[in-house]
Amino acid sequence: MSGNCKIVKGLSLLGIVYGIVQIVVGAICFFGAADVAGMVGIDDPVITAQVLGVVLAVSGVFLIVTGFVGARGANRPSKLMPFIVLATIFTFVNLFGLSMIITGGSGAVWPNLLQAAVGLSAVLAASRAQKEAMER
Repeated sequence: MSGNCKIVKGLSLLGIVYGIVQIVVGAICFFGAADVAGMVGIDDPVITAQVLGVVLAVSGVFLIVTGFVGARGANRPSKLMPFIVLATIFTFVNLFGLSMIITGGSGAVWPNLLQAAVGLSAVLAASRAQKEAMER
């Protein structure tokens, strides 16, 4: 396994773990939404927490699928194109979220920035590994 394939596999496994964490946090947000009813400054905190929970869970499922595709593709680099597409979508979604936060939204900048950087690194490593496989 080449160095780029090892990077793809490592980032894929990291994505799987992070996806599982997102699903757990999403479930906590969704099912524990009634506990945030006392929050001030939000029109309907229960619905807001439930929507956040669903978004986190869907994002977590997407990350797990992307991670499995990448981990499988790292073993056969010629089959990495689906991973490249999914990781590119992941990167652009995080860049979009980052732009929304910067232009007046609420939330922390660093998680989206870090996820976009990891996604871009995964795309670059997978592209290099695929190119190396085609040259062989």
